[in-house]
Amino acid sequence: KSSADCMNRAPSVVWLEHSDNTDGIAPVQTVSRLEAFLHFCKKARLAESLNAWTEMCPDTFRFSPQTWIIPYDADELKKAMTKCKKDDTFIVKPTAGAQGKGITLARKWKDVETTVQRAKNSQENNNKATIEYVVQRYITYPLLLEGLKFDMRLYVVVTSVVPMRAYLFKEGLARFCTVPYAVPCDENLREAKMHLTNFAVNKKSKDFQPSEGAAGNEQGSKRSTTCTFRQMQQAYGISSEETWGKVAALIANTLMALRPALVEYYVHENPRPLHPLGPKGFQLIGLDVLIDQDLEPRLLELNANPSLSATQPGSSSSSSAAATAATADASDDAVPDEIAGGSSSSAARPRAGGEGLEGTSAGFLGGGAPSPPPSLSLGSHGAAHADADAEPFRPGHPVLVQGGRA
Repeated sequence: KSSADCMNRAPSVVWLEHSDNTDGIAPVQTVSRLEAFLHFCKKARLAESLNAWTEMCPDTFRFSPQTWIIPYDADELKKAMTKCKKDDTFIVKPTAGAQGKGITLARKWKDVETTVQRAKNSQENNNKATIEYVVQRYITYPLLLEGLKFDMRLYVVVTSVVPMRAYLFKEGLARFCTVPYAVPCDENLREAKMHLTNFAVNKKSKDFQPSEGAAGNEQGSKRSTTCTFRQMQQAYGISSEETWGKVAALIANTLMALRPALVEYYVHENPRPLHPLGPKGFQLIGLDVLIDQDLEPRLLELNANPSLSATQPGSSSSSSAAATAATADASDDAVPDEIAGGSSSSAARPRAGGEGLEGTSAGFLGGGAPSPPPSLSLGSHGAAHADADAEPFRPGHPVLVQGGRA
């Protein structure tokens, strides 16, 4: 429906796709988008942000696999692949790809040379956008359950960028491959159902196990995160609380790595005059996280437009529940427990499985004129936190960004 139709029905939350126009949204409404997140969550832009922080804080950002952006880092990639060890493997992904399309594994420079040349050729064409890829060091030794590789789709809702505030939904999906895992070699590099956890890849496998009913949470090819963490505890001795803590730290640092580019975009590239009654906004993000054999979470990618309708384990959908929690948090003036950049007050309360990332905040998104936010820095424990002695970030004024205030 058009924005005008939505206004006539006066919904409190307007769910927008990234291409939808926000002109005409009523000031009292909440919209499901923060501008620019779709762009900065693409693989190449995310890699730019994480690589910059990895260079400065390698220990804190070791959750991010070493990544090269093609065509710009082609020379560095060639050097790395020429000097790589015998069992080193690289994974090549289109920057805007989805559902496992266009992903390949490579071990030698000649395996990626054609892709690199295609990207370089596109760079010389002024009439079209440059074709970009990211190449990452493949995580050769992932944690396995029942001999299968798996990753997790987790959900975070961002309700503010300045100050950074987001909420981690304490449930998600574990997606399992359908072919038993083996260390990559020339014979199995093309076995997508062994190396890629994407539902779109594995659902066509004869070994795919539908997740139906309560038992599906524990036995299917797509399981709940809660169940998977419990199985990890039983098999490897790591508690669910410890795993969630590591995941929360990874998410906090990832969002803080994105924040400078987002702020620059809001203040310099797409400034808009502040309207004191501008609509509130939130952004639902899907994070793909893999656990390695050392029981450490590793970030694979972000998705600013995660699927909310795929077949899910059990009778309810984790992604749909996350969306429901997101709209509840973003459209209410009560402040839940916070993640990166929020403060808990006596009036704050957790809701719908959400949990905050550590920090302090000033004002709630859309809840009146915010006071100057604190600066946020990265602690040795890996989570974002407020630095009381640091000079706070103070742009000229808060920026109204087509559906949300940054």
